[in-house]
Amino acid sequence: MSHHNIAFHQLRNPLSRHEFEGLAKKHHSGQKLRSATRWDQFIGMSMSQLSGRQSLRDIESNLEAQQDKLYHLGAKPIARSTLARLNENQPAKLYEAAFYKRLNHCKKQPSNQKFRFKNPLYSLDARAIELSLTLFPWAAHRSDTANVKLSVGLNHGNMLPEFVALSDGNENDMVQGRKFEFPKGSIVAFDKGYVDYQWFGDLTEQGVSFVTRPRAKSVYKVLERKLSNKSKGITSDQIIQLNSAHALKRGVTNRARAY
Repeated sequence: MSHHNIAFHQLRNPLSRHEFEGLAKKHHSGQKLRSATRWDQFIGMSMSQLSGRQSLRDIESNLEAQQDKLYHLGAKPIARSTLARLNENQPAKLYEAAFYKRLNHCKKQPSNQKFRFKNPLYSLDARAIELSLTLFPWAAHRSDTANVKLSVGLNHGNMLPEFVALSDGNENDMVQGRKFEFPKGSIVAFDKGYVDYQWFGDLTEQGVSFVTRPRAKSVYKVLERKLSNKSKGITSDQIIQLNSAHALKRGVTNRARAY
């Protein structure tokens, strides 16, 4: 019968065990490990996270039941007392180093997308992540809900989140959005939650172009009308200048292109 890799093996495949073992030797504390290795710990914790295990006893039982799959992953079951000791005593720096090693590798991989921009293209967005109010009372959003806000700047060149920020769920999207430093010459797309005229001016000064939707009551002056290709869904093409009192008060006089 032919051999087929399990789904977890395919998820783990980008992380070379040879690289992991090298990092494990570098980030080690105390005596030599005997009953279990950092690889056993990594495989055990990863499988438990993906399968939603609830306790050390639950993890131990699940790994015992998955011995045949662990064998093909080069790992073995790990006792809950050993796992607890490894988690407590061995440096977590190992996993941080493994993450950045993989991240740097992925950044160098060419994109398989056929559609390309001449300039680096980014998408900026934020989303609330719902949490249990009982388990995370510090993240209270209302009297009956809790959440945190995840802000992400996605680089479409390699499809990696190049900018990530986790903040209070009540925080305005702009607070973290302003902190992202996009490369000069890049294009960033975002929704109306990021409409801020002063920030628009800052992006322009930094040599960063942006694409967004204007608010319904935006005030602007049309400086120039260009020919538009309606067959491609472009109903109008205009060069505009934001000239509301709000924009002028902040000294924003940059020109923009409106479609």
